[in-house]
Amino acid sequence: MILTVIIGNTNSRLAFFEGQCLVRSRVVPTSRLEQVLANLRLSSKITGAAVASVVPKKTLAVYRALSRQVRTMLFNSRTGVPIRVHYNRRLVGADRLCAAAGAFSCYHQDLIVIDFGTAITFNVVKMPGVFLGGPILPGAQLMLNGLAAGTGRLPRIDFYPRSRVLSRQTGPAMQSGVFFLLVGGIKLILSRITSEAGLQSPLVIGTGGGIRHFVRHFREIISIVDQNLASRGLAEIYYYNRRQNE
Repeated sequence: MILTVIIGNTNSRLAFFEGQCLVRSRVVPTSRLEQVLANLRLSSKITGAAVASVVPKKTLAVYRALSRQVRTMLFNSRTGVPIRVHYNRRLVGADRLCAAAGAFSCYHQDLIVIDFGTAITFNVVKMPGVFLGGPILPGAQLMLNGLAAGTGRLPRIDFYPRSRVLSRQTGPAMQSGVFFLLVGGIKLILSRITSEAGLQSPLVIGTGGGIRHFVRHFREIISIVDQNLASRGLAEIYYYNRRQNE
Protein backbone atom coordinates (compact mmCIF):
# COMPACT_ATOMS: atom_id res chain seq x y z
CA MET A 1 0.00 0.00 0.00
CA ILE A 2 1.20 3.55 -0.72
CA LEU A 3 0.25 7.03 0.49
CA THR A 4 -0.10 9.96 -1.90
CA VAL A 5 -0.21 13.59 -0.78
CA ILE A 6 -1.41 16.34 -3.10
CA ILE A 7 -0.63 19.76 -1.56
CA GLY A 8 -3.04 22.39 -2.88
CA ASN A 9 -3.31 26.11 -2.27
CA THR A 10 -6.30 25.83 0.06
CA ASN A 11 -6.74 22.12 0.80
CA SER A 12 -4.54 19.05 0.58
CA ARG A 13 -5.57 15.44 -0.07
CA LEU A 14 -4.08 12.32 1.51
CA ALA A 15 -5.01 9.10 -0.30
CA PHE A 16 -4.04 5.48 0.30
CA PHE A 17 -3.80 3.04 -2.63
CA GLU A 18 -3.50 -0.73 -2.78
CA GLY A 19 -2.03 -1.07 -6.26
CA GLN A 20 -4.26 1.10 -8.46
CA CYS A 21 -7.22 0.76 -6.09
CA LEU A 22 -8.11 3.69 -3.84
CA VAL A 23 -8.55 2.46 -0.27
CA ARG A 24 -9.40 5.72 1.47
CA SER A 25 -8.74 9.44 1.25
CA ARG A 26 -8.88 12.48 3.49
CA VAL A 27 -8.92 16.23 2.83
CA VAL A 28 -7.20 18.59 5.27
CA PRO A 29 -6.62 22.35 5.13
CA THR A 30 -3.14 22.97 3.75
CA SER A 31 -2.47 25.29 6.69
CA ARG A 32 -2.83 22.25 9.02
CA LEU A 33 -1.09 19.65 6.83
CA GLU A 34 2.25 19.62 8.68
CA GLN A 35 0.46 19.20 12.01
CA VAL A 36 -1.61 16.31 10.63
CA LEU A 37 1.48 14.56 9.25
CA ALA A 38 3.38 15.07 12.52
CA ASN A 39 0.67 13.04 14.28
CA LEU A 40 0.37 10.43 11.52
CA ARG A 41 1.91 7.05 12.27
CA LEU A 42 2.12 4.96 9.12
CA SER A 43 1.58 1.23 9.47
CA SER A 44 4.09 -1.32 8.22
CA LYS A 45 1.67 -1.98 5.31
CA ILE A 46 2.71 1.35 3.77
CA THR A 47 5.66 0.59 1.48
CA GLY A 48 6.05 3.99 -0.18
CA ALA A 49 4.73 7.52 -0.49
CA ALA A 50 4.55 10.25 -3.11
CA VAL A 51 4.18 14.01 -2.74
CA ALA A 52 3.08 16.55 -5.37
CA SER A 53 2.76 20.20 -4.43
CA VAL A 54 1.77 23.58 -5.82
CA VAL A 55 2.73 25.31 -2.55
CA PRO A 56 6.57 25.57 -2.55
CA LYS A 57 6.85 26.73 1.07
CA LYS A 58 5.17 23.51 2.24
CA THR A 59 6.82 21.04 -0.12
CA LEU A 60 10.10 20.17 1.60
CA ALA A 61 8.62 20.09 5.12
CA VAL A 62 5.98 17.57 4.03
CA TYR A 63 8.49 15.51 2.04
CA ARG A 64 10.86 15.34 5.03
CA ALA A 65 8.07 14.43 7.44
CA LEU A 66 7.05 11.46 5.27
CA SER A 67 10.62 10.44 4.43
CA ARG A 68 11.30 9.86 8.12
CA GLN A 69 8.75 7.03 8.05
CA VAL A 70 8.80 5.62 4.52
CA ARG A 71 10.65 5.94 1.20
CA THR A 72 9.04 8.93 -0.50
CA MET A 73 8.97 10.19 -4.10
CA LEU A 74 8.85 13.97 -4.53
CA PHE A 75 7.19 14.87 -7.83
CA ASN A 76 9.11 17.56 -9.75
CA SER A 77 9.78 18.67 -13.31
CA ARG A 78 12.18 15.76 -13.90
CA THR A 79 9.85 13.04 -12.63
CA GLY A 80 8.83 10.60 -15.33
CA VAL A 81 5.15 10.58 -16.26
CA PRO A 82 3.18 7.99 -18.29
CA ILE A 83 1.98 10.62 -20.80
CA ARG A 84 3.85 12.85 -23.25
CA VAL A 85 3.98 16.50 -22.19
CA HIS A 86 3.72 19.22 -24.85
CA TYR A 87 4.11 22.02 -22.30
CA ASN A 88 6.99 23.61 -20.37
CA ARG A 89 7.63 21.00 -17.65
CA ARG A 90 9.26 23.55 -15.34
CA LEU A 91 6.12 25.69 -15.36
CA VAL A 92 3.24 23.24 -15.36
CA GLY A 93 1.59 22.67 -11.97
CA ALA A 94 2.18 19.26 -10.42
CA ASP A 95 -1.55 18.90 -9.70
CA ARG A 96 -2.37 19.47 -13.38
CA LEU A 97 -0.06 16.72 -14.61
CA CYS A 98 -1.24 14.35 -11.90
CA ALA A 99 -4.90 14.93 -12.82
CA ALA A 100 -4.15 14.49 -16.52
CA ALA A 101 -2.18 11.30 -15.92
CA GLY A 102 -4.89 9.95 -13.63
CA ALA A 103 -7.64 10.67 -16.13
CA PHE A 104 -5.81 9.17 -19.10
CA SER A 105 -4.83 6.04 -17.19
CA CYS A 106 -8.53 5.49 -16.32
CA TYR A 107 -10.26 6.38 -19.61
CA HIS A 108 -7.63 6.28 -22.39
CA GLN A 109 -9.33 8.65 -24.86
CA ASP A 110 -9.37 12.34 -25.80
CA LEU A 111 -10.33 14.15 -22.60
CA ILE A 112 -10.46 17.46 -20.75
CA VAL A 113 -10.09 17.72 -16.98
CA ILE A 114 -11.54 20.86 -15.38
CA ASP A 115 -10.16 21.41 -11.89
CA PHE A 116 -12.34 23.79 -9.87
CA GLY A 117 -9.75 24.75 -7.26
CA THR A 118 -8.54 28.12 -6.02
CA ALA A 119 -7.80 28.66 -9.69
CA ILE A 120 -9.76 26.86 -12.42
CA THR A 121 -7.57 24.91 -14.82
CA PHE A 122 -8.36 23.06 -18.03
CA ASN A 123 -6.08 20.10 -18.70
CA VAL A 124 -6.26 18.57 -22.15
CA VAL A 125 -5.03 15.10 -23.10
CA LYS A 126 -5.21 13.98 -26.71
CA MET A 127 -4.77 10.44 -27.96
CA PRO A 128 -2.38 8.64 -27.81
CA GLY A 129 -1.72 10.33 -24.46
CA VAL A 130 -0.35 13.82 -25.11
CA PHE A 131 -0.82 16.56 -22.50
CA LEU A 132 -1.54 19.87 -24.23
CA GLY A 133 -2.04 22.12 -21.19
CA GLY A 134 -5.09 24.38 -21.22
CA PRO A 135 -6.41 27.73 -19.98
CA ILE A 136 -6.05 28.93 -16.39
CA LEU A 137 -8.50 31.36 -14.84
CA PRO A 138 -9.28 32.63 -11.35
CA GLY A 139 -11.78 30.69 -9.31
CA ALA A 140 -14.98 32.30 -8.06
CA GLN A 141 -13.60 33.37 -4.68
CA LEU A 142 -10.48 34.87 -6.26
CA MET A 143 -12.68 36.93 -8.58
CA LEU A 144 -14.74 38.26 -5.66
CA ASN A 145 -11.56 39.03 -3.69
CA GLY A 146 -10.22 40.91 -6.71
CA LEU A 147 -13.39 43.01 -6.98
CA ALA A 148 -13.15 43.97 -3.30
CA ALA A 149 -9.42 44.68 -3.43
CA GLY A 150 -9.59 46.73 -6.61
CA THR A 151 -12.54 48.97 -5.73
CA GLY A 152 -13.38 51.42 -3.00
CA ARG A 153 -16.89 50.33 -2.05
CA LEU A 154 -17.46 46.75 -3.13
CA PRO A 155 -17.44 44.49 -0.05
CA ARG A 156 -15.33 41.43 0.64
CA ILE A 157 -17.79 38.51 0.56
CA ASP A 158 -17.75 34.73 0.26
CA PHE A 159 -18.84 33.05 -2.94
CA TYR A 160 -22.32 31.57 -3.17
CA PRO A 161 -23.91 30.37 -6.42
CA ARG A 162 -26.98 32.34 -7.46
CA SER A 163 -30.01 31.00 -9.34
CA ARG A 164 -30.99 34.44 -10.68
CA VAL A 165 -28.87 36.99 -12.51
CA LEU A 166 -30.70 40.07 -11.22
CA SER A 167 -30.50 41.21 -7.59
CA ARG A 168 -31.36 44.32 -5.55
CA GLN A 169 -28.30 43.92 -3.28
CA THR A 170 -24.62 44.46 -4.07
CA GLY A 171 -23.31 41.23 -2.56
CA PRO A 172 -25.68 38.92 -4.47
CA ALA A 173 -25.08 40.99 -7.61
CA MET A 174 -21.33 40.32 -7.33
CA GLN A 175 -21.98 36.63 -6.69
CA SER A 176 -24.34 36.24 -9.65
CA GLY A 177 -21.97 38.13 -11.94
CA VAL A 178 -19.06 35.87 -11.10
CA PHE A 179 -21.17 32.71 -11.18
CA PHE A 180 -22.78 33.24 -14.58
CA LEU A 181 -19.52 34.57 -16.06
CA LEU A 182 -17.90 31.26 -15.15
CA VAL A 183 -20.85 29.14 -16.35
CA GLY A 184 -20.87 30.82 -19.76
CA GLY A 185 -17.11 31.18 -20.03
CA ILE A 186 -16.38 27.56 -19.22
CA LYS A 187 -18.80 26.37 -21.93
CA LEU A 188 -17.12 28.67 -24.47
CA ILE A 189 -13.62 27.56 -23.47
CA LEU A 190 -14.60 23.88 -23.83
CA SER A 191 -15.93 24.55 -27.31
CA ARG A 192 -12.77 26.40 -28.35
CA ILE A 193 -10.46 23.72 -26.91
CA THR A 194 -12.29 20.96 -28.77
CA SER A 195 -12.04 22.88 -32.03
CA GLU A 196 -8.43 24.08 -31.70
CA ALA A 197 -7.04 20.75 -30.48
CA GLY A 198 -9.07 18.67 -32.94
CA LEU A 199 -10.43 16.46 -30.16
CA GLN A 200 -12.86 13.66 -31.02
CA SER A 201 -15.86 13.80 -28.67
CA PRO A 202 -13.66 14.43 -25.62
CA LEU A 203 -14.63 13.06 -22.25
CA VAL A 204 -14.98 15.98 -19.81
CA ILE A 205 -14.13 15.22 -16.17
CA GLY A 206 -14.66 17.60 -13.28
CA THR A 207 -12.64 17.69 -10.08
CA GLY A 208 -11.78 20.10 -7.26
CA GLY A 209 -13.76 21.39 -4.32
CA GLY A 210 -15.54 24.14 -6.23
CA ILE A 211 -17.27 21.86 -8.70
CA ARG A 212 -20.19 21.34 -6.32
CA HIS A 213 -21.32 24.88 -7.11
CA PHE A 214 -21.38 24.33 -10.88
CA VAL A 215 -22.12 20.68 -11.59
CA ARG A 216 -25.87 21.07 -12.13
CA HIS A 217 -25.18 23.62 -14.88
CA PHE A 218 -22.82 21.25 -16.68
CA ARG A 219 -24.75 17.99 -16.56
CA GLU A 220 -24.83 17.78 -20.35
CA ILE A 221 -21.09 18.49 -20.58
CA ILE A 222 -19.27 16.98 -17.61
CA SER A 223 -19.65 13.20 -17.74
CA ILE A 224 -17.68 12.28 -14.61
CA VAL A 225 -16.88 13.97 -11.30
CA ASP A 226 -13.88 12.50 -9.48
CA GLN A 227 -12.42 14.31 -6.49
CA ASN A 228 -9.55 11.82 -6.25
CA LEU A 229 -8.37 12.21 -9.85
CA ALA A 230 -5.04 13.92 -9.06
CA SER A 231 -4.35 11.37 -6.31
CA ARG A 232 -5.01 8.53 -8.79
CA GLY A 233 -2.58 10.19 -11.18
CA LEU A 234 0.11 10.58 -8.54
CA ALA A 235 -0.25 6.91 -7.62
CA GLU A 236 0.02 5.99 -11.32
CA ILE A 237 3.17 8.15 -11.62
CA TYR A 238 4.66 6.54 -8.51
CA TYR A 239 4.17 3.02 -9.89
CA TYR A 240 5.36 4.10 -13.36
CA ASN A 241 8.65 5.36 -11.93
CA ARG A 242 9.05 2.31 -9.72
CA ARG A 243 8.70 0.09 -12.81
CA GLN A 244 11.25 2.23 -14.67
CA ASN A 245 13.78 1.76 -11.86
CA GLU A 246 13.36 -2.00 -11.51
